[in-house]
Amino acid sequence: SSMPEADQLQLIQYLRGKQIPLPVVILAGQGVSPSSTLVSAADECISRGPRLAERLAPGLRMAIERYRVVSTTTRENERLKRSEGRLRLIIEALPAGVVLVDHVGKILAMNLAGAALVGVAGPSDVVGRELYSLADAKGAQTLRDLVARALTGERTKVEFTCHGPDGENRHLVFDGLCIQREDSGQGSV
Repeated sequence: SSMPEADQLQLIQYLRGKQIPLPVVILAGQGVSPSSTLVSAADECISRGPRLAERLAPGLRMAIERYRVVSTTTRENERLKRSEGRLRLIIEALPAGVVLVDHVGKILAMNLAGAALVGVAGPSDVVGRELYSLADAKGAQTLRDLVARALTGERTKVEFTCHGPDGENRHLVFDGLCIQREDSGQGSV
């Protein structure tokens, strides 16, 4: 608390940047309110004043626990990012077309083989769009039902027509976890 606030913030940023495993507690002077930026950078902020001795131990325990939670979450997020990167590489390498959709049917990712199946130049042409926009009206409803059933773990076989931007209608068959063109044998998970 005797350091200027800018220096305190710089010190905290230095510790975080070096990944020094140390919870940071600010001990603020009585009647002093550190900025919200400084408080959010630290793990805990304890104000001096009456009954400091009673508040210090619980405050330090809280800082240690908050630090553990944040550190664990940060490590897990990094691990998930690496796993997601590996998954994307695997998906891209598959010869079968792959499309990943969220629970409402929005396309999150698609590999080149999947893009070829639906007749688009590349995944960027469809990522972010609804899967249902690739089919005719009847096929869109069929896909909605399919996604709903897939979310419950049910496997099913359905057929639908996909309209590619090249004007070609593609008759696709979804069987279990694989969508394939009847005429090509190519598949999409």
